[in-house]
Amino acid sequence: MPKAKPVPPLPRHSTVTVTAPTARHAIRTAIKPQPSYRRILAIVAATFTSVLIAAALCLGFITDAAYADRVLPKTTVAGRDISGMTAAQVGALLNQVQNAIHVELTIDGTTKTATGTDLGIWVDGPKILTQVAQQSQRPFWIYFHGPTDIPLTVEINKDQFNSWLTRNFPTSYTPPSDAGLNFDPAANLFTVTSSVPGTGVTDTDLEQISSSLAVQSGQGSFSSLSSEEIPPAISDEQAESAQQWANQRLSTQCSFSYDGQILYTLSQADIASLITLTPRLGGPEASVDPAKVRTFIADTLTAAIGIAPTTQKLITDEQGNTLSVTQEGVPGRTLADTDSLSDQIIACVESGQSSQIAVSLTDVPYSTESSTPPATPPPHGSENAHWADVNLATQTVTLMNGSTPGPTFQLSSGAPSHPTPTGVFHVYAKVASQSLSGCVEDDCYYYPNVHWATWFYRDYGFHEAYWHQEFGKPVSHGCLNLTYENAQAVFDWLSISDAVYVH
Repeated sequence: MPKAKPVPPLPRHSTVTVTAPTARHAIRTAIKPQPSYRRILAIVAATFTSVLIAAALCLGFITDAAYADRVLPKTTVAGRDISGMTAAQVGALLNQVQNAIHVELTIDGTTKTATGTDLGIWVDGPKILTQVAQQSQRPFWIYFHGPTDIPLTVEINKDQFNSWLTRNFPTSYTPPSDAGLNFDPAANLFTVTSSVPGTGVTDTDLEQISSSLAVQSGQGSFSSLSSEEIPPAISDEQAESAQQWANQRLSTQCSFSYDGQILYTLSQADIASLITLTPRLGGPEASVDPAKVRTFIADTLTAAIGIAPTTQKLITDEQGNTLSVTQEGVPGRTLADTDSLSDQIIACVESGQSSQIAVSLTDVPYSTESSTPPATPPPHGSENAHWADVNLATQTVTLMNGSTPGPTFQLSSGAPSHPTPTGVFHVYAKVASQSLSGCVEDDCYYYPNVHWATWFYRDYGFHEAYWHQEFGKPVSHGCLNLTYENAQAVFDWLSISDAVYVH
């Protein structure tokens, strides 16, 4: 048998403890919690998801705030990107589209072009802006909003479109002619002018044009438009029903008075000029047109009742001092409160009841014209030449020898209604005695045996005036009146062709 090896001795002070498993130890080991990787992953995933949701919510709120007054991304109108624009910017863009509308029409082989404004075509901006605004009002719409193209909405005014057609294609399209009222001054009655239907574009063609322009951003070419009859706004029957009312008003007596005195009464022609036939929803209506009444007051009534002022005419010296009044100024008068007067005329004619309208008048101040005679007379030949210097301001005549003054006499020149002409004249005739007669407007006269007449311009001249003693005042019919002695002195001083300077 092999010999057994000896067991080595244990180190000193070392202790070896051998623990044998027990039932209690096994139970404790079995119920002790063990780490779970799935649970950890679930917690991490839940936390990450919560963070993502919170971030998405924050981003959604931020984006909603950023686009609260702006268009959402990826939004277009008729192919034009309006993302991020404000309502004002979208409106400006739509105005550009409106201004760029261009239509080409070919009718009966003739082609003409027009703008949207010409044809009454416009982009319905408010409708488009409403669609844009509705998108931005949805919470968190930024996460669901995809590419959106808002269609262009194009509207057409049929009346304006037809009006352009009748002007540019008159052989194919004609405007309707309404029945009307025409005043016959010979009969003092209104007659009816017949209506005539017109031709215009159909609603179907307008719808096609509108749809095509919406798709093509306001650009299009069209041809072979169909036509339909356009009825007049006022038919013959409707005009005839208004004719009776208008004719009844022609006999209305509308008078205008001031201080109890009648100054003017509307004639039948006056009343006829104020009546008009206007289309209404319930049918045409004959009435008094306020605009025509205002025109009548300004052009006719004011001239008939008013009085123009008379201008005051003065002769002044070089310092502006008045030397004489050659024409007295007289204030004029004109109508006052014409607005109230217009209402009273309308009420009088439309009621058909004769009435007297008291008018208010106001003064119109007169203007003043002044003239200053020159300081020195113009030359009249050699220094020794005889001439006469007539000063209307001082009502005098000075007998001149060249530049040397001689005797000065008072005279009477023409009255303001018959003024003496001014200027430089020359003596063309001298008569020692003659009879004078004539008429100035309605003022006629006859003076026999008038002495010392010196004629210098047409029927104007110096002569005696034995029929009055108002020398120094302008009272004549235009001639220069003198006493017998002074008229003889002028007669003897002046020769044929000598100058007479009247100023």
